[in-house]
Amino acid sequence: MNKRHNAKIEYHTTLPAIFGVQKYASALWKVAQDRDIDVALRSNLVQVRPNERKAVFEDLDNPEKERRVVEYEMLHVTPPM
Repeated sequence: MNKRHNAKIEYHTTLPAIFGVQKYASALWKVAQDRDIDVALRSNLVQVRPNERKAVFEDLDNPEKERRVVEYEMLHVTPPM
């Protein structure tokens, strides 16, 4: 049984693909589509405002573009690899 989430999930990565290995990237794109997960490629976390529960991202392909501020309830961050 596939349970649906009530959360809005976003996945941000600095990479130009969802994952560096094509075999796994294809499978992950399907998961993201099936679960209605928004994927932001070339998106870099530049600031976390914990008191406001906001994360700020820059578009690595358009650094002059206004930064995107995302409100969150839960934030999971890993360092660049």
